[in-house]
Amino acid sequence: MSDWLHIARLDDNVPLDIDRHPMGEHSPLRDAISTHLAASGYRTLSFVAEEDKHIVGLGQSVPRQTAWNVARLMTTSSLSPADETTVLTGLLNTIAQAVAEHGAMRLHARVQRDAAANDAFVRASFTPYSYESVYFLPSSPTRKATMSGLPIRPQESKDAWGIYQLYCAITPRLVQQAEGLDASHWDIPPSTSMRRLSKVGEHRWVLEIDGEIVGFVRTNRLGRRLQMLIAPSAYRYARQMIAYAIAEMTPIHYVRCSLPEYQGELGTHLEEEGFRFVGTQVVFVRQLTAVARSENRVVRSVLEPTLGSAHTISPHYALSPCGNYDSN
Repeated sequence: MSDWLHIARLDDNVPLDIDRHPMGEHSPLRDAISTHLAASGYRTLSFVAEEDKHIVGLGQSVPRQTAWNVARLMTTSSLSPADETTVLTGLLNTIAQAVAEHGAMRLHARVQRDAAANDAFVRASFTPYSYESVYFLPSSPTRKATMSGLPIRPQESKDAWGIYQLYCAITPRLVQQAEGLDASHWDIPPSTSMRRLSKVGEHRWVLEIDGEIVGFVRTNRLGRRLQMLIAPSAYRYARQMIAYAIAEMTPIHYVRCSLPEYQGELGTHLEEEGFRFVGTQVVFVRQLTAVARSENRVVRSVLEPTLGSAHTISPHYALSPCGNYDSN
């Protein structure tokens, strides 16, 4: 029987990346498959936890920008709370080992605040380092963009260092260390002009005053996402920048935006433009040590023998390997 048919029966979805699912969760099967589709061009690492040849848990990770992210965690509600935590901890540890073999130095996760699964992340050596407030604009008809009095312009290749300096100025040192970003994070890819980025729905602008970049806005129409970095000294421009960015994205079904706690005051400006607050998520990181990838992975036990039948973690590196699951 196909692995995906077993995965479809998983009915306890850990609330990860609530900014990516502001309208509620789909079915577990659709969510699992969509994670693969969303990672087009990348390798998705998937692992299932089995008990008595029944899949009782799923964990997935995908690479995004500078680090790998835990993209999906699901279990069956038939597990006791203690066993669920143990299964999730085992999945997270296995994901961490796998991405380290791919050269990753960090594994990130965003989990809804107060979620029951938070304990599993702590047990799996993840450290919480920030909180994010998630905002959601349900829909936005066509708006007229105006730059009147707004010193904003499209990002240029030379701006990466200035944006990085802005990031360092407003971001706590602990967060900087956890994220491990440098100026290249804001580079425009050498082979991709802003015109080509615009064709796929991405726009980037900088707010520059007296030669200093004090604001950065990035929109992605396909991902329906708004990202901002704004210095407190430039908050007076925040609402106008948000309105301009939304106008460039419209018409659009919805827009989402996550604000780190140190930029929380911008939430008022989002609400003034029609966004609504939908929740808070904890941002976790696990620091990794790169290891050599083994040719034959040892099947690992997730549940200790004293807790019941052994759960095993089986690696799947693409959608197709999940198709054959022996239920006999």
